[in-house]
Amino acid sequence: MAAPTRGTGMLGPSQEPHITNMAGVSKPARLKLLIYGAPGVGKTWLAGDAPKPLLFDFDGGAASLAGRNVDVVERPTTDEFQGHVHWLLQAGGAGYETIIVDTLTAAQKQTTVEVMGQASRMSQQLWGDTLTIWRKLLIALEGLPCNLLIICHEKEENLGDEDHAVKRYTYALQGSISSDLHAMFDSIGRMTKRNVRTRKGADGKPEQIEPVEVRRIRFFAPAEDFVCKDRLNLFGREPLKADVELLTRLAHEKSGQPEAPAEDEQPKPAAAPPTPPPAEPKTATPPAPAPASAAPGQPKPAAPVAPPRRRKKAEPKQPTQPTLPEPESAPDPDDADAPPPDKDDTTQPPEGDDFPWEQATSGGGKTP
Repeated sequence: MAAPTRGTGMLGPSQEPHITNMAGVSKPARLKLLIYGAPGVGKTWLAGDAPKPLLFDFDGGAASLAGRNVDVVERPTTDEFQGHVHWLLQAGGAGYETIIVDTLTAAQKQTTVEVMGQASRMSQQLWGDTLTIWRKLLIALEGLPCNLLIICHEKEENLGDEDHAVKRYTYALQGSISSDLHAMFDSIGRMTKRNVRTRKGADGKPEQIEPVEVRRIRFFAPAEDFVCKDRLNLFGREPLKADVELLTRLAHEKSGQPEAPAEDEQPKPAAAPPTPPPAEPKTATPPAPAPASAAPGQPKPAAPVAPPRRRKKAEPKQPTQPTLPEPESAPDPDDADAPPPDKDDTTQPPEGDDFPWEQATSGGGKTP
């Protein structure tokens, strides 16, 4: 009997793993998205564009969604939210396509207050309980069969020393939950808003316009100015229009699972080409009259059928002039069914107005 390998007694019984080859696996079509930004940039307004959303409002900002088709749970307690997440897991998402937490910053503060209760100060044990609650909740939310959108406020950090201080913007969360989120989510973007008051005129010079609010989300930072992430390379390096529908569509396209078009955009089946009517001779020779001497009851001789009309050949020209062959595809001028000759369309589409903001994958921003 062979001696056991050293150290295997601490590992437990042997078990063969289930191995998946990633060559045939596509990127997931569901979004695990974290969006953060300063107050007032429109994060809650952005969430209202998500497909079939259920929004848990911890921040009291659902009033900005008035008049829109969004289901909202207003200010649930931590215990209530845990029950809601359990219900969603059992119901397979309950028909919702996007679950939104708005904002995780406010939800974490609320849980901290509830865990403290009547205590005069926050102990290490109570703080650990708060982090444990939200770690379990986020893992449960990640397991839902739908999109997950977490919204956070942003905070400013000072990196480096006094001589070389660098400011960086990141999501406002307390404790190690911040690093847990960075590892958990596939995409993390920073949302900004700016007012554009000029555009390029016809002469190429800037001209004044009515102020336009332009919202953008960046998932790639050329420097360390802010925290972002795009693990699956879904959104590229350019700033995107702040539109969750656009982000969802991009994720489906990148994963190789494009969304089904709307009913009014369904492709119509190609119609079968019409069967052309049988060609008839343009000039038919009348049948010859039957001879008067034909006996009654006997079949009449078949009338000769005129051959189909053929195109006349061009007469040969003088040898001093070059002979130009007739094009084979030229339509007969006597044929009424011949298609009209093609015309060259040299019309150019008009050029649109170019706004001077940074080039983005999709231009323009919505105004709430």
